[in-house]
Amino acid sequence: MASASNHRQHLTGYLDKHKNKQLNNNDSSSGTGSGNGSSSSQKNMNSGSGKTSTKPVANSRARGGRNTTAVTNSRRRPPPLIKGKATIEHLPYEIMVEIFSCLEAQDLLKAACVCKRWHNQANDNLLWEKIFRTHGATLNDDGAKPLRPPLEYWKQLCIKRCTEKRNKTCLKLLKKMHPYTGLPRFTEKALRSAGVWFQLCLIDSDGKEHTSMTCDVFHHSMSIAVRWYSLTNVPLARIKQLKVFSCNPLFFDEKGHAVRTGPYQRSLMSSTDLKWSVFVKDTTPVAANDTIVLYSVPASDLLVATWKADGELTFVAVGYHHLQLVHRCLLGTTTSAFPLPVHTPVPDDIDPSYGLHDYRCTVDVRNMRSSLWTQQFQGLHCRKQDIGEGYAYFRLIRKDHTGDHVIIPKQFSLPWKTDLFKGIIRNVSWLDLTLLDERETVFWSFSSPLTAQTKEKTKNVDFVYNGEDHLTAMFTGEKGQVHVELNQMDDDRTFVSCLEVRVALAAINEWFETCY
Repeated sequence: MASASNHRQHLTGYLDKHKNKQLNNNDSSSGTGSGNGSSSSQKNMNSGSGKTSTKPVANSRARGGRNTTAVTNSRRRPPPLIKGKATIEHLPYEIMVEIFSCLEAQDLLKAACVCKRWHNQANDNLLWEKIFRTHGATLNDDGAKPLRPPLEYWKQLCIKRCTEKRNKTCLKLLKKMHPYTGLPRFTEKALRSAGVWFQLCLIDSDGKEHTSMTCDVFHHSMSIAVRWYSLTNVPLARIKQLKVFSCNPLFFDEKGHAVRTGPYQRSLMSSTDLKWSVFVKDTTPVAANDTIVLYSVPASDLLVATWKADGELTFVAVGYHHLQLVHRCLLGTTTSAFPLPVHTPVPDDIDPSYGLHDYRCTVDVRNMRSSLWTQQFQGLHCRKQDIGEGYAYFRLIRKDHTGDHVIIPKQFSLPWKTDLFKGIIRNVSWLDLTLLDERETVFWSFSSPLTAQTKEKTKNVDFVYNGEDHLTAMFTGEKGQVHVELNQMDDDRTFVSCLEVRVALAAINEWFETCY
């Protein structure tokens, strides 16, 4: 009992001592001011302004173990109140940028399309400056950095520099011309160096894009052949537009090879408004067999094959001529194709047959994979009496001269394939043609499907071919027509008995400034 009484007296004395000490401190602080007026004004200011407040700081203690207070500014935004579960939208800007720093460039481009907030975060200069230093920087860029770059500065600079480096490397390869065809010699090398691949885009009635990557690309002397057969299951009845894009990678590794998984630019190669249900009713198939039906789309030189059973898509094929092909692939945009340069006519008042002579024509009949027959014809001319029906006739292989006839060593047909099936379509192939004028300038060029139709059995003056089928094929293009006659023998050999190039007089007059 004595110990309890002593403990109570000791605690009472300790509390009284500290209470008196606190009262003395308050009296001394009130005496240092400017009287009652200053203390009252201070009190009014604290109570009336509402701008500052004293609040205890959570989980903070002074060295002596007592709670302290801190003055906080009410203008600073408090953290938002989260109702329910927290999501990624509640993460601070800095944390989101740190998360995006783990993504590759192509993933950042996709993330920037999600919403406005992600657009700003995925295009942050801290992220793209690192990518620029890796892929787009040059020796002149060392140390170059603006003080306050705007949003997307490093992203735009990175894409610009990568595009310039790629185009400069590829276009440099086109300076040397091929002496045989008159076209750039290293077109294939330039396309491979740029890592170009092609994309087929089917747009349905809802405006949704269904894309397919190139399955096969075959390079030929004057063109390339592209084929798609791993196609998405989109009903053709819903397709309203068909587009072909060239996809050009932006990033390259240390060896100069394109990074196929990196970001790329798309360049429009062709676009065709195609309502398939109407197109099938108004168009005759160019060929068919027991498995597929083949249609030709004239506006874009596309071959579209459908299954004979259900009418759905089998494969799509297209050919592109080498003339300005690299420029079309690299310099076009997503919405517009690269415009071909405008020809400047060179007039001649002395030559009475100007524009009708000294042409050079190179012809290549091929399938998707290999060439069937190729030949060049030089010194072509057209007499004025051979002009008729708005065309100038250039006879490369004369029908009545058997010495001009040429045998095609391979079968005149078009092999096709899909993931599971393959076959051959007879009497269909591809025709590549390059026509040079007397100044060795490309006057007319194209790469287009060629379909031969059986007409009648014929007999030659000198020989009789039993069981021989007479085939004719006609191509009509922007600057003229090409007429071909073929003869098939019993041993499946085919020879060309007539080849005629008909150039439109309107095209000659526009090119040479003549008046035929």
